[in-house]
Amino acid sequence: MKFTPATLLAFFKSETAAWGLVLSWVGIILAVVPHGRKIQHYVSSHFGSVWFLYFTLACLALALLAVALVWWRARKPVLPNGVFWLAIVSGAGAVIACNLSSEESVHLVQYGVLAGLVLRAVFYRIHDASAYLITASWCFIFGSVDEFVQWLIPGRCFDFRDIRLNAFGSCLVLIGMAGVFRPAFLQRRPTVFSVRYTAALALICLTVVMAMLSNTAKTIRSCVELFPKTKFLMGCDEVMAEFGFLHNDPRIGRFKSRFTRKQLISIDASSGKALGKILRQYKEKSEYHNFLLQYTPLSDPFLHEARVRLFRRDEFLKSGLDKLSWDEIGASADFGVALKENFIMEKYCPHLLKSSACELDNELRAFLFSEAELRMDYVSPVSRSLITNFTLRQAAVVYIMAVAVLLVLQEMLVRRLRKNWQNLK
Repeated sequence: MKFTPATLLAFFKSETAAWGLVLSWVGIILAVVPHGRKIQHYVSSHFGSVWFLYFTLACLALALLAVALVWWRARKPVLPNGVFWLAIVSGAGAVIACNLSSEESVHLVQYGVLAGLVLRAVFYRIHDASAYLITASWCFIFGSVDEFVQWLIPGRCFDFRDIRLNAFGSCLVLIGMAGVFRPAFLQRRPTVFSVRYTAALALICLTVVMAMLSNTAKTIRSCVELFPKTKFLMGCDEVMAEFGFLHNDPRIGRFKSRFTRKQLISIDASSGKALGKILRQYKEKSEYHNFLLQYTPLSDPFLHEARVRLFRRDEFLKSGLDKLSWDEIGASADFGVALKENFIMEKYCPHLLKSSACELDNELRAFLFSEAELRMDYVSPVSRSLITNFTLRQAAVVYIMAVAVLLVLQEMLVRRLRKNWQNLK
């Protein structure tokens, strides 16, 4: 086959080329993952982190310019509905970007572009409104792969929040495409193929969510025992999902933990002294990062949780002392946080606290009691990523029910479509 300009043009307009662009963009996203922190540090140190936000807003402005250009070239009257949806989507995108950290706003660009590329590829086979659901499903799957890769790379972590941001970026573009352009060929009735395609991707998305929720510390340990070659997974900084407990202590407030109160007290009684000696080696702030690398939530959840809590206590204690001369209210609030975290350690990890030489001396404790604001409704952010609203078993039950409902709905829709097609004949 000769590659003439005509054949090359035909190829670039083909479905294969469209999906090639999708996979190329996904490849770029994944290629950036190992270098993400370096890029972030370089831009922040040389230009300021706010430039990430400027980049996102500039991309939004370019998207608006592209829409205006399409309208101008079409030489047709612009419908008020199109202008309305364009204003809604662009305004929502700008507000969401400005309320995120500058670095996080880039997620909106990455997955907004991906949604546009996937939708273009899907249009080759799907000519009804299910194209939007199919595109959203593909973007979710690619976003999950992105987070899985981050989980495997040292220094990067898996975060459900990032998946949510990816979904925001994708959905904004899809809503914009549906509201602004309203492609005429998408007004057709769904086909059996599009229903099965949508249901299959929805099933994959449900399975991906269940797999992420199942990737707990217990699951990884079991996997390493069965397959020793997967031992490298124990070196991951954290697990994808951790289930724990939300405790409400009248004196302290609310705090999350990977253990029940009885388990905390029991582990401290049996191992607190030995663990405290380990903690003493990482007592200084300069050793905190090394500690987090050595003792992860996966390798030693009790010790990790205790050190993070002590770090928060010490940071707020230092902050309060720094503010004392010029911001008494702020200092009082910081001292309150430090004392609340210390209360948790004194009540549930007393042996570890004493053995680690991290106890507050009596004079300092008395000073904090006199200066701290203790009437606050305190909610400790330590271990805040723990899932406490439901258990893994409950998630599994919901997953099975959702799959069953999905399969039933698929068959109902397929039968109705076939029946309507027979009636038309």
